[in-house]
Amino acid sequence: MNIENIIKFKNHPNIVFFDKNGKVNDQFIFILKNKFNCFNSYDDVFKNITYEKNNVYYKFDCRFNQNNIFEFLNKIVKTNIFEKGIFYLLFLNFDCLKNENQGQILSFFKYYNYKFIIFTNNLNKTTQSFKSRCIIYRVKNNLINKNDFLIDTINYIYHKIFLKSDKNLY
Repeated sequence: MNIENIIKFKNHPNIVFFDKNGKVNDQFIFILKNKFNCFNSYDDVFKNITYEKNNVYYKFDCRFNQNNIFEFLNKIVKTNIFEKGIFYLLFLNFDCLKNENQGQILSFFKYYNYKFIIFTNNLNKTTQSFKSRCIIYRVKNNLINKNDFLIDTINYIYHKIFLKSDKNLY
């Protein structure tokens, strides 16, 4: 499965990329930059939270950003930056984030319609409530496994449309 097909129409749900090798994040970011012509990005800091931003996404590395994440996300929302074109929040190494911080990020799923893209190499360290609100793509050999893609997509459609539930079959 090609990552470009996933983001082609920008109408996908929140996504978790489970990649034991940790290489799909670079591929995804490269495709975002090419697709939306956003090659000018820069690093910034907010209360010890370092992040990369441009006119399409904010990228956080969760290994280094444990504190004040909820406060920072509230700051982003109040600036209305997403109305100016930024529509992705990318979280690298999400398995390093503490469960309580995952819960804070999860609260944004309920109230805001931004695209959350999570990259993890240990799916077991991602809370079940988080996984149940995302489509999970398993990456094998630097490619998204087509069978897993279909299973996750069918699971998502079945629960969202037919059962009108956020529960996941996993």
